[in-house]
Amino acid sequence: MFVDDSPSYPMTFIIEFELSGEIDREAFQTAFDLALLRHPILRSMIRPAKSNRDCWVSVDQYDSQIEWGGIDDPIFVEGAGAYIDLRREIGVRVWGRNDHQRALIFAAFHHTATDGIGAYQFFGDVFWFYAKEMGAENAPLVKLDPQDLRKRLRANVSPELLASKDDEKLSHDVAQPLAGKNGAQDTTSARFLFPRFLSHTFDKAEYRE
Repeated sequence: MFVDDSPSYPMTFIIEFELSGEIDREAFQTAFDLALLRHPILRSMIRPAKSNRDCWVSVDQYDSQIEWGGIDDPIFVEGAGAYIDLRREIGVRVWGRNDHQRALIFAAFHHTATDGIGAYQFFGDVFWFYAKEMGAENAPLVKLDPQDLRKRLRANVSPELLASKDDEKLSHDVAQPLAGKNGAQDTTSARFLFPRFLSHTFDKAEYRE
């Protein structure tokens, strides 16, 4: 996912939450920062490290500020999507839009940093800390052992593939871009509305059909 990443085709995915009621922005920011402390990769960047190879590296300072606005304020991003440069920023970016009745939370995750299950687990922690900030009595958080991150490759890849020299070669080759259409529009310098979700609610008859 990292070597195939580019501003014109970002390896990010988007999650949207719609919440009822009035949100406390300061408390939500605090909850977001506390949740990041439980997820080391989401607050790390990719830098040359072991043998001068690209590695996840913990950083002392990172930008975790949520960009807030009114409920109808549009969100614009540069280029074709929410590009996250893991060499310069952490793997999650969040926008919040709210009024006195509801709030919309949009989160972009870099797929190198987490998958969908991990993203929802992270936001489960965000909402846990937010409830705590607002005075709720919470059940204990599930314990997370950062050492488990060292085992993540063996948990997802077969022993045969791990032992393969081809796998070693594959992990260090730089992905080559696909050929584009002649005269394709350059989207890397334009500004686009974000996140551009299209939704439809099916009635019972449509669903059964």
